[in-house]
Amino acid sequence: MTTAPEVAPRTSIPVAIKQAVRERDGNECQYCHIEVDWDTWPAPDSGTFDHVVPNNVNSVENLVVSCWQCNFGKRTGTAEAWLMHLAGISPCHICETGEF
Repeated sequence: MTTAPEVAPRTSIPVAIKQAVRERDGNECQYCHIEVDWDTWPAPDSGTFDHVVPNNVNSVENLVVSCWQCNFGKRTGTAEAWLMHLAGISPCHICETGEF
């Protein structure tokens, strides 16, 4: 039986980190590149912060601006898997052809 990997307890993202991520990414979802709306919730284009590596580390390096739809769609998967999904590319296609 496989056990789930341990995940750090969920904590609030410090304001300084949120500001630094928004400064770096602007108001653009780093996955689908739409402009996010920080004033609506919930909506597909609502602005959120996504953990690139789903280990709940709240750092500038591990967080990106994401629309709610991408953040919810990615869930606990990797950024690479979600980007392949958005591009309509299966992992098998990449392994078989070496093409993206």
